[in-house]
Amino acid sequence: MRIKQAIAVEDRCFLLIQETNEIIAWGGNHRGQLGLGHYEDVFKPTKIDVLSKAGVKITYISAGGDLNLACSEQGEAFAWPFIHNGIKQSIPTRMPFSEKTKILKVSCGHNFGFFISN
Repeated sequence: MRIKQAIAVEDRCFLLIQETNEIIAWGGNHRGQLGLGHYEDVFKPTKIDVLSKAGVKITYISAGGDLNLACSEQGEAFAWPFIHNGIKQSIPTRMPFSEKTKILKVSCGHNFGFFISN
């Protein structure tokens, strides 16, 4: 496995982007911070299938506290986990504003994030 970018976040959660632009996640997951669609800890590096199955190629990731952000080659922005309309989202979810604005990079602090556009 060739690694393009790697980050470690709180609560023993680890994320990395492979050279193939796919996100691999493992570690603590009690808030859904791995982006795998469930809340069980995962001790084996696991691909975030929801993105790779959709053909999304991730170029940049960031994490802080309970928030993870990513952006794709196409300029789409993704976030997880979060609550939207009372529903927990534990998979990377495309942010609607990225339909109109190309996102180049993302950055997180402790439970807040920035989307950097062109």
